[in-house]
Amino acid sequence: MGPVAPAREPTSWSEVLQQMAPEESERGRSLPVAIAVRSWLQRFIIAEGLCPWAEAALTSGALAVVCLLESDEKAVAQRLLQHGQLLQRAKPPGSLGATTLALAPRCHGLQRLKRFHKVCDYLDLNLDETKVQLAPFHPLWRFEGRQLPGEGDVPEGRGEDAANYVNRSPVPAFHFLRPSAVEDSERRFVSSRPGRRWGLNGESYCDFEQLVPLGHTAVLFDVWMQHRLLADSRS
Repeated sequence: MGPVAPAREPTSWSEVLQQMAPEESERGRSLPVAIAVRSWLQRFIIAEGLCPWAEAALTSGALAVVCLLESDEKAVAQRLLQHGQLLQRAKPPGSLGATTLALAPRCHGLQRLKRFHKVCDYLDLNLDETKVQLAPFHPLWRFEGRQLPGEGDVPEGRGEDAANYVNRSPVPAFHFLRPSAVEDSERRFVSSRPGRRWGLNGESYCDFEQLVPLGHTAVLFDVWMQHRLLADSRS
């Protein structure tokens, strides 16, 4: 029997997690809910220019998408914290950076925004924000103090505050980021596109308010229908 070839060294953060959390990583590639989220990233976040480094992170493997196995909220929170701490200690290959987008499709309680916020509060409390920060996304996301149509001074006929849509996604998602990597990516983005404004492909904030709710709602519906149809075909 000949010598065993050494394992190939990972070349990206997603490959690192494939070795460290193979089942979660495989689910992050193949589950319908993960496919829907990747479609949302491509067709809304990247297409509308809402995150200047999202496309490079996705194509290079610096962004790892994982689907957790846990269904209990406390167990999900503990596992999410482990992912955040892992990223906190990470030494990603090369200079591509590292960021983790975690989904918990078995934890149905997270569909309720208040329970989702409790998990986010737990993570914020236990992570070192100078090394890792959490960017939360939820189908019903609403920033504190932002009113819905018919509430307070917002008339019934007016569309919802566009700011809420920036943190909305097809399913609850927890995005762990390294502040140093974000700053580096933002500097590279700005220097490579002098004079270009970050946000909705350079449109003004007025256009942003008019276009994001309609476009985001359509994209969310479309990717969610893809997810449902794919799920039905695999059931």
